Amino acid sequence: MKAAIIGLGWQGMRHYQALKELGVELVCVVDMNPEAVAKRVPEYPADKIYTKVSEAFKAHPPDVVIIATHSAARIQSVRDAISAGVKKIFLEKPMATTYKDCLEMKQLAQKSGCLFVVNHLRRFSPNYHQLKQLIGNGVIGKIAHMYAQVGSVGLGNEGTHIIDKMRYFSDSEVAWVIGFLDQTGTPNPRGPQYKDPGGWGMMQFKNGTRAFIDTCEDTGVPSVLEIVGTYGRIIIEELNNNWTILARSEEDRKLPLTKLLTPIKPVMMFPTLPWDVKEFTKMGLKELIFQNKVTCSADDGCKAIESIIALHASHQQGGKKIDLPLPQEYHNLEVAWA
Repeated sequence: MKAAIIGLGWQGMRHYQALKELGVELVCVVDMNPEAVAKRVPEYPADKIYTKVSEAFKAHPPDVVIIATHSAARIQSVRDAISAGVKKIFLEKPMATTYKDCLEMKQLAQKSGCLFVVNHLRRFSPNYHQLKQLIGNGVIGKIAHMYAQVGSVGLGNEGTHIIDKMRYFSDSEVAWVIGFLDQTGTPNPRGPQYKDPGGWGMMQFKNGTRAFIDTCEDTGVPSVLEIVGTYGRIIIEELNNNWTILARSEEDRKLPLTKLLTPIKPVMMFPTLPWDVKEFTKMGLKELIFQNKVTCSADDGCKAIESIIALHASHQQGGKKIDLPLPQEYHNLEVAWA
């Protein structure tokens, strides 16, 4: 199995290390700054570092391509890879800076038969798999409410992860959103060319689940996700590897829901791998490369972008409710997240 990486910045370096640990041959690297790549990985052969995809893939045809450029460049990288006949693509998120480009990626993958994975990395976490099974078994009853908060990271950067988590646990799609952007104007730590403000909003899923999201710039605390069901709640604090489940006993579930003083008691969960971006990324690559498994598809990536773009569109309309699917007039709305 032969791999290529397009974009060897800090994200690309995670993939570089993951491929080494998986024993996958990296046949070429494509980057606009080959000098920076040579400094970052001095052990890698300089004659395998290119600035053009066409030249790199002609000399070193890959079986799988990892795209870790900045978001605006990803659409052209996908076009180039699929034009070269690549049948496996592992794409960083957010997929693109417009919903239109996301849809094009999805269509290109479908038409070419390319196995296309988006790195919403929690999809590869054994802890998330375990929790989803518990939820499916009714540990807290039917999900009614979800709330996610994380400080000062950008609505696109972390918000796409949040939307994907909510879709994953609810097994439903977003029906509508109402959103507002943070007006603080905090400089983007990735550089002045990027504009990814925080924001907050509410959503309803097609199955009736209510959801709330807050990535505003007036807090500096790690992410938390709370899931409330008919009979209990789940609180996830990834950074500390805390997974709290509290629920009514089976006997107490016979009581009316209005008996609010009915206790909810701890339910055991056994988290394994702590929060580790590189390890989860490696798991996703392993699934795609060795198992031909698509755990987070192009459609999943599109759905995350669709909701975030809708939050931006809602803000532009003074907090207007935006029904999904995203109206055509917003397909070209561009957000310059990294």
